[in-house]
Order: sequence, then C-alpha cells, then structure tokens
Amino acid sequence: MVARLLIIVLVIVFAIKGVFNNRSDNTNLSSKKEAYKPQQTVISGIDISDERYEQESNIVNDFIDNINNGKISEAYDLLSNECKEKLYPSLERFKTYYCDKYFNVKRTYNLQSWVNKGNKVTYKMRISEDLMTTGEYNSDGIYEDYVTIVEENGNKKLNINGYIGKKEINRTTEQEEIKAEVICVDIFNDYEEYTLKVTNNTANAIMLDSMIKPYHTLLLEKSDGNYDRIDINKLKYLDMLLYSNEERTIILKFNKQYTGSSEPLNICFTNIVKNYYEFKNNQDTYQDYASIKVNVR
Repeated sequence: MVARLLIIVLVIVFAIKGVFNNRSDNTNLSSKKEAYKPQQTVISGIDISDERYEQESNIVNDFIDNINNGKISEAYDLLSNECKEKLYPSLERFKTYYCDKYFNVKRTYNLQSWVNKGNKVTYKMRISEDLMTTGEYNSDGIYEDYVTIVEENGNKKLNINGYIGKKEINRTTEQEEIKAEVICVDIFNDYEEYTLKVTNNTANAIMLDSMIKPYHTLLLEKSDGNYDRIDINKLKYLDMLLYSNEERTIILKFNKQYTGSSEPLNICFTNIVKNYYEFKNNQDTYQDYASIKVNVR
C-alpha cells in the first residue's frame, strides 16, 4: 500500500515538472522570437517599417536563392552598377571572388538593420551553412557581410561585400601652389577611398607627405572634431611624389567605420615636403614643410 502510494506521488511530481518545463521551453522560444527584431536599427537612424523590411529582404532573399541554385547571372543582375564597377566589373569576377568564396555550399542568412540614412538602409547579414543541406553545424562556415539597398532607375539594387556606395564630390582646393580636386569617395563599412586629382604648380618637386609617420600626418578631419587615419598599407611612396607642373590621380584610403553620421570635412596634408631633393639629401635636418586642407564636402 505504501509502495503504491509512493509511486502515485512520484508520477504526480514528474507530471507537474513536465508541465513547468514545457512552459519554460515555450517561454524561452517566445523570448528568442521577440529578441530578433531585424527592423530595429542598431547603429544609426530610426527603425525601418515592416513594409520596407519585407520589400528589401525579398531582394536579398532572391539574391541568395539565385546563388544557391547556381543562377549566377540572375544574382549578378541584382547588383547596382556602382557595385559592379567598383568590385565586380565582370560576371566571372563576381563568381570567383564572391560566389565561389562564400557559397561553396548552400547558405542561409539573417538580416539586421544596421544604418538607416532614409534614402538607403545598410543591413548586417549573417551567412551560415544551410543545416537542411549539410546536416551539421559548422561555426567556421559563418560569415558576416554588410549589404546596402539602393534605388537605381526606379528599381531596388544591392551593394554587397561591405560596399555602401559612391558619392560624387567634385570640390577643388588650391593652397601653397598645390591644386587638389576631390572627384569622389567610395564608402565601405570600415573604410573610405577618396579619388583625387592633384597638380603641383610649384617650381620644385614635392611630396604630399614625407612618409616618415603618415599615420599621424595624413588625416581625414570629421565634423565632430575627430580624425580618421590613413591606411598606410595602401599608401604608395610614388603617389606622394609630384614633379614641378605634374598632375596625378591618386586614391587615398582612410580607416573609417560607417555610421551614417559625423561627416568628413577635409583631407589634411600636414607634412608636405616643399622641396623633394633637399629633403632627400638632408632628411634629418630638413625643415621646409607645408600644410593644407582639401575640402571633401
């Protein structure tokens, strides 16, 4: 009798525990669903509407599906002309350096609104292996990309691989007999590339930077009073050297996180060598430097 009563009590206890566990599991699942809000903008700007998210996520979904199903040409057609021109000027290059690199197996993804500038939204995209295809979880197969939805001829197009977009500037500054025209800037998630046409109107060969410590002397001044620094790994010595009356087009890369705020004001050349040959022969004692700011707004 006692044994039977004990068994009944244990059955009741386990039944109650199962109910609470189920409630806990449901609560956790509900919390996880509520925690993922792709329309909520993380870095800068307001949250996006459900309608806009649906439209733009559909473009991304078509892009991923096309690659997964080997429809590379159809995926390529969803890229903006700017993105093609800057990163993937040919279908073959897109296939080799994006599709083959990141989609060696079928992929799935999720999106998160990252920066909302009103006219365009940048999403953080987390790409992982499709578990339904591979049957196993592989943390090494997870990639992050930043995709930006832009309008092009009335249609929505994609900028991928961290490319935000291109901005025409066409501003000219002339100081110290040095003329600099900033043609455009290509903006990426973690850096910016400025294309400049520079003319040396002085009587001497000059250097736009002494190249001694360019990380500290070639800067991008921002509207908040702070500075972003040049990427010294992409800075070429010969690009800095201009002979008298020489004109040259150069590209300067600055390490700058894209936030949609704190707009750049000037490229600051704070260590211009005014006479290259004197500098070359007496570098330790040379003192004749100039400093100019080139407007980028």
